Amino acid sequence: MGRAHEGVAFASDTDVSQRLELTMPDDLRRDRHDAQRRRTDNLTRAAAAERWSTDDAYWQANYHDRPYTAADLTYDAYRPAYRYGCEASFVYHPLPWDEEVDFELSLGWPQARGDSKLSWEHARDAVREGYEKARG
Repeated sequence: MGRAHEGVAFASDTDVSQRLELTMPDDLRRDRHDAQRRRTDNLTRAAAAERWSTDDAYWQANYHDRPYTAADLTYDAYRPAYRYGCEASFVYHPLPWDEEVDFELSLGWPQARGDSKLSWEHARDAVREGYEKARG
């Protein structure tokens, strides 16, 4: 069962990681710098979950200052996007955000967003910032 925060239920860390893995097509290939395109081992999932626990608090305190957020939406609308970006940064490590990463993550957003009503066009910037912050 998922966790709850102020009356809102969230998927468990395992559910989100598994959803992230399912949303990224295996047939899309990269060979930039001989980097492994996808890392989905248990160590990667654990590192992403640990990083997310820190980033979640950061984004909750700072999301409202971002130029892409709508004043009438709460953090809960953007949380899945930040988390998706954070976890994707571990899956696609060491690749920077670029058009290919953007494209691949756009394909997975309908599944990764959970209950979020944000379209990819409205979630993209939050996903990108979650990705880039987690990369350090």
